Amino acid sequence: MSSGTRDFGHAIVSPAEAVAGQRGTWRVIYTVGAAGMAVGGSLRLRPPQRGMVRWEVGHVIAEAGRSGAVCEVRLVNCWPLTYHWRQTPIIQVDLWGEALRPGDTITVTLGDRGAYSRGFFLRARAQDHAQDDALWDFWADVEGNKSVPPEAAHNDPYVALEPFVMRVRPAAPARLSVVARQPADDSDEARVVIAVRDAYENLCDGYAGEVSLEVGERQVRVALAGGIGHCAVPAEPGPCYLSALDREGELIGLSNPLFPCFSRAETMPAGAEDFPAAGPVFFGDLHVMSGAGIIAGALRGTPEAYTWARDVAGLDFCAVTNNLRTWERDLELDDEFHEPGSFITIPACELGFAIGHKNVYFPDTGAARPAPDGSSPEALFASLEGRTALVIPHHTNIHSESSYRTFWTEHDFTSHAPRVERLIEMCQDRGSFEREEVGGNIYFGGLGSSVWSALQRGMKLGFVGGTDTHRALPSEWRSPLGGLDVDEGLAIGGLTGLIAPALTREALWEALWHRRCYATQGQRTLVNFALAEYPLGSVLSAEQAAPFTDRRTFRYRVQGHRPVVRVELVRCDGRAFDLAPEGEPGRATVTGVFEDATALADLPRAGDAVFYYLRVTEADGRMAWSSPIWLTTRSDA
Repeated sequence: MSSGTRDFGHAIVSPAEAVAGQRGTWRVIYTVGAAGMAVGGSLRLRPPQRGMVRWEVGHVIAEAGRSGAVCEVRLVNCWPLTYHWRQTPIIQVDLWGEALRPGDTITVTLGDRGAYSRGFFLRARAQDHAQDDALWDFWADVEGNKSVPPEAAHNDPYVALEPFVMRVRPAAPARLSVVARQPADDSDEARVVIAVRDAYENLCDGYAGEVSLEVGERQVRVALAGGIGHCAVPAEPGPCYLSALDREGELIGLSNPLFPCFSRAETMPAGAEDFPAAGPVFFGDLHVMSGAGIIAGALRGTPEAYTWARDVAGLDFCAVTNNLRTWERDLELDDEFHEPGSFITIPACELGFAIGHKNVYFPDTGAARPAPDGSSPEALFASLEGRTALVIPHHTNIHSESSYRTFWTEHDFTSHAPRVERLIEMCQDRGSFEREEVGGNIYFGGLGSSVWSALQRGMKLGFVGGTDTHRALPSEWRSPLGGLDVDEGLAIGGLTGLIAPALTREALWEALWHRRCYATQGQRTLVNFALAEYPLGSVLSAEQAAPFTDRRTFRYRVQGHRPVVRVELVRCDGRAFDLAPEGEPGRATVTGVFEDATALADLPRAGDAVFYYLRVTEADGRMAWSSPIWLTTRSDA
C-alpha cells in the first residue's frame, strides 16, 4: 500500500480459505514496501471481526526474513477469550536487531504447533460463521514511532494496509432444519422450508440433492439447490410434525408443529370453545441488525437479511431495526421484499438512549423519520404525537457492555409513553429479561429493569421476542452478544408469535397493537391464553372485570415445538401455578382450564390492575411467554 509517494508494503494470508470452526495454522506474510522498516517498527494484524465473529489465534510466532532481524510478538485481547465485540484479538509484532529493506518479509504464524521436544501448542481456530468476504486488517509502523512519546510523533504511527479478503466456507453438513409455516386459512396448503445446516447453523449453500419429507402417511420428494428446498403440503387439522431424511447425506430433521386449527373448537376436547384470538399463528423476528451504521460492523445488508428470513428461516414477517443512517434505503427495501400473504416486512429502526434502547415500528413505509438517534426519549415521544407507531424497549435489564454504562444504562422506565409503548422485548440473543434473579436463561439481572419490574410499575406491556442478531441473520441465535459464549449459553434467541386472521401488514399490526402476541426463545411453540371472551393482551376495565371479582377461569393451550415439561400461570403477586396435567410429563400438547378463587381485592395491584400471563418450558430448556391479561381493580384509573 502507498500513502502519498510512500509504499508501506502489503500482506497476504495463507491458506486463503478456511472452514467455519476449523482448527489449523494460518500464516500472514508481510512484504516490506519501498519505505522499508526501521528497528523498533511494528506490524499489527487483526483477524476478521465484522459482525462480532471471533477467531482464536492459538500459539503465535513471528520470523523476519533477514538475518539479524528479530521479531517480538505481543497479543492483545487474545487471552482469555471472550465474546465481547470490542475485545477483538490484535497481534502486534515488533522488529528489533536489524532494519528491514524493501522486499524483505515478516511471517506471522497463527496456531503454530511447536515441536515434539517442547510439546505441541494450541492451533488457531477460524470463526464459526461462514462468510465470503472475511477481512484481515493490517497496520504498519515502519519508522518505529510507536516507541516514542505521542507528543514527539509527527503522525499516527500506524498506517493501514490493504485488507486481505478470505472466504470462510461452511463446515460439513450436520442436519436438516425443517420449518412448517402455518397456513393463513384452513383450506390453504402449508409452505415448508428445508435447509441444510452445519454444526454452527450456517447454510451449506453448496449442497444439492433430494430429501424425503414425511407428511403423515405420505412422502414428498423435495429437491435441494444451494442447500435449500421449498415445497407445499396439504395441511391436516393437526397437530403434525414433518420429518425430513436425506439418505445419501445421512441428514435428518424434524419440523415445528403444523397445526392450522390450533385455536379452534374442532381440535379441542369435547365441549371446548374457540379461543377469542382464534386466527393462525405467524412467527417473525422483530429485532434484526444489518447494513451500514452498525457499531460492530455488518456482515450482510438488509437485502440479505430479508432473503434469509424468507427463504432460509421460513419466517412469516421480519423487521430490520438499523439506526437512522440507513432509514430511507431500508424503507425502499421494506417495500421491495414485502409480499402480502407470503412475507411481511415491518418498517422499523433502533434508537439508542443513555437510559436504554428502544425500537420504533410503523404500520407502513410512508412513515417520516422519528426523532434522531442520540436525542432524548421525550423528543422521540413528541415526534410520534398524532402518529401511529409502536415503541418497544429492548434488552432492558442490561447496560452497555463496551464500558460500564458508557453508552447506555439499564432501562429507566420512568420515561414511558403508554400510548405507543404497548410491548416489551422479553427475550433475545442475550437471554431472557423476565426477572431480576440471574439463573436458567436469565444471564443479566438485578438492575431493576426486568420485564417483571416494568409490570410491577403498572406498565401494560405485551411480550415479543427477537434476536438482536448483528449478523443480518433473522431467527438465528449464534450472535455472541453481551459476553455470552454461544457454545455454552442455554436457549438464547427470540421470535414473536402473532395471532392474526391474515398474513398482511395490516392484520399483523393490529395483532401487535392489541398485544395478541407472545415471545419464544427462537422455537415455534404454539400458545393461546384467554379469560372468558378476553384474549391474551387484553386490558379489562373495572366494569369488564366486575364479573371476575370473586373468581377467574382461564383457558390455555400449548403445542410444544418439542415436549413440554412445564406450563405455569404467573400472577401479579409472583405466584406461579403449575398447570401441567399430572401423570403426563413431557407431553407436547397441554390444554386445560384453571380457576383462581382468590378475590381480586386480596391481590396486590400493579398500578391500577392485577395481571396474569402464561409461561411455558420445553424439554430443551427453551421458554415461551404469553402477553398478560390485566384486570383493572379501580374505576378512577
